[in-house]
Amino acid sequence: MNWGNTGAATVSEDQATKSAQEFVTEMGQGYWIGQPELALGYYEYMVQKDGKDYAELDVNGYTGQVWFENWHGPILNTVEVK
Repeated sequence: MNWGNTGAATVSEDQATKSAQEFVTEMGQGYWIGQPELALGYYEYMVQKDGKDYAELDVNGYTGQVWFENWHGPILNTVEVK
C-alpha cells in the first residue's frame, strides 16, 4: 500500500517478483506465483497450487515488504474480466 508515499514505486517489478517467489518457496512444495499486477503502491500476485489460485500475495512498492492476504479466506473461484 502507499500510505503517505507519492510518486512511482521505488521497488522494481523484478525485485518484487523475487521477494514474492522467495516467500512462496518458504511455504513449501507446490506453490508458485503468477504474473504481477501493479496496484496503487504495491504489486499483487496470485499464489497458485495444483493449477488453481490459492491465495493472494502483495509486495509493497516502496519498502519491498511482503504480506500474505489470508484474512478473506480461501479463494473459491476467479473470474477474468476483459
